[in-house]
Amino acid sequence: MMHAELAASDGAALVGFSQGGLGAQSRTAQEKLREKVSVFDFLTDAQKADVEARTRLIDVTANVQSAIDASVGRELYFPAGDYLISAALTITLGSLTIACDRGQAQFVLGTENQNGLVIGDGTGTTKGRLYRTSVSGFNFVPRSGVSTFSEGACISVNNASYINIFFCTFYGSDGTTRRLWNGIYIFQGVSVNVEWCMFVSLVNHGVDQEGSAGLANWTTSGRIDNCEFSDFLGNGVHFGPFSGGCTINFPIMYSFFGTGVYVDSPGQGNNFIFEPDIEVDNSSNGIIVNQGAVIQIVGGWIGAGTINQSALLVNSNATDVQMMGTAVFGLSTTLNGQACSIVGCSIAGDFVTSRTGIVVNSTGSDAMIVGCRIKQFAHYGIQFANSPSGCVVSGCHFKNNTLGNVDGMNFNASFSPPVITGCTNDAAYSLTSAASLVLSVGKNMYGVTGATPNITSMTTLGIAQRVTIQAGLGGITFAGGGNIQLKNSPTTVPSFSTISFVSDGLNWFEDGRNF
Repeated sequence: MMHAELAASDGAALVGFSQGGLGAQSRTAQEKLREKVSVFDFLTDAQKADVEARTRLIDVTANVQSAIDASVGRELYFPAGDYLISAALTITLGSLTIACDRGQAQFVLGTENQNGLVIGDGTGTTKGRLYRTSVSGFNFVPRSGVSTFSEGACISVNNASYINIFFCTFYGSDGTTRRLWNGIYIFQGVSVNVEWCMFVSLVNHGVDQEGSAGLANWTTSGRIDNCEFSDFLGNGVHFGPFSGGCTINFPIMYSFFGTGVYVDSPGQGNNFIFEPDIEVDNSSNGIIVNQGAVIQIVGGWIGAGTINQSALLVNSNATDVQMMGTAVFGLSTTLNGQACSIVGCSIAGDFVTSRTGIVVNSTGSDAMIVGCRIKQFAHYGIQFANSPSGCVVSGCHFKNNTLGNVDGMNFNASFSPPVITGCTNDAAYSLTSAASLVLSVGKNMYGVTGATPNITSMTTLGIAQRVTIQAGLGGITFAGGGNIQLKNSPTTVPSFSTISFVSDGLNWFEDGRNF
C-alpha cells in the first residue's frame, strides 16, 4: 500500500479498527472516526488558528453552518476556542447534538441584533425531524465593540419539540456594557428543557417564551432546571402569551433590575415554580403574575438584599395563584387577583421599612391565607384594603407587627369581611382599662385592670370573632357610646369575673357573663 493512498482523504477507509474485547467487530478507521464530527473538520487552517488563539478576527459562520448540516444524526464537537459568527447558525435538516468541553467553546456574536443559534424554521415539517436536538456546554458572548442589541437571542427555538439545552452560559456584556438581548427565546416550543445554565448581564430576559393561538401552537411542557440568573434588565424568566404547563425548578436569581419570574399569559396557566432562591435587589420584584391562572410557587426563599418591591405581586387579570411553604424576608406580597392562596409561608419584615406583610386589595376576593407566620412588619401583618370579599385567614401566627396584625376587617353593606379563625399572636394577656380597648387578632381572652375609665369601644377583629374579658382586682366597667352593645349599660364586671362578646364585624355584642 502506497503512502499516498493512506494520506488521501479516504485513506482511513484502508485502515482497520477493532475496539477489543469479546464480541468486538472489525471496522475501518474511517467508519469509527465518522461516528463523531469535529467542527475543525470544516474550518480552514487560518480559521482554526483564530479560534484557538481566541483573537476573534475571522468569521467562521459559513464553515460552522456546513458542519452542522453535515452532522445530522450525530454529535458535532467544538474544540476549545472563540467562534466569531456574523449571522445565525440554523438547525433545520435533522436532529443532532452540538457540544464542547463545558465552557471551553464560545460563540461570539458579531452583528447587532443577530440570533446566535436557531433551532427550527417555524414549519411543522422541520419540527418533526428535530426531536432530541441538544446543545451543551457553550458560552455565548458579544463581540467587543458591537452595538447594544434591541432584539435577538443567543439561542432561538422556533416551533420545535423535545429540545435540550444544557450547561450553557449566556453572558451579555462585552466587559463594559450589556449588549445581548435575550439568552434563550422559545416560540411554539414543546418540551424544551433548559438545565444548568447561567444568564448574566442581558439587556432583556434570560429565558423568554411564548406561543400563538390554538393549543397546537402553545409553548408548553418545558422545564427550566437549576439555572442561575443575574444582572439582567428585563426578567429572569418571562412566560408570555400562550405559554402554559411549564416548570421552573431551583432557580437562583440575584442582583437584577427587572423581575425574577414574570407571568403574562392571558387565559393560560399551569405554570409551576419550585424552590426559588430569589434575592430582590435594586428596583426589582421577585415574582409578578400579570395574567394567567393556576400558578404555583412551592418552597424556597424570596428576600431582599435591599428593601424594595414585592416578593409576589398578583395583578387583577390573574387568578388562582398559590404560594406554599415559601420563606419571604423584607418584602410585601400583594394580591389583586381572585382566589389566590398563601399557605404555610414564613413572612418576615425588617422592623423598620414602612410595609405590610400581605396586602389584599379590592379585586383580590376569595383570598385564603392559611398557616402562615407573619412577623416584624412596621405596618400590618395582613391588610385587606378597599374591601375585598370572601377572604379567609386561618391558623396564622403573628408577632411584632407595629400597627397591628390584621387591618380592614370592618363590616359594611357592600363588603363581606374576612373570616378569621384559629390565629395566635404575641400580644400581652394583661391590658389596662381604657375608653378604647386595643385588641388584636389571635388573642381571644384578656385580663383587664383599672376601675376607670369606662370602656366604651374595642378594636374590631372581624365578623363572628369572640373575645372574653376578665376583670382584675377592683373590677372594670363597660358603658355604651361606642361599638359595645351591653345587656345593661353601664355594666361593672366584678374582680376576676368574665364577660364575653361576639362581633358582627362592626360592633361587639355581649353574649355571656359569669356574674
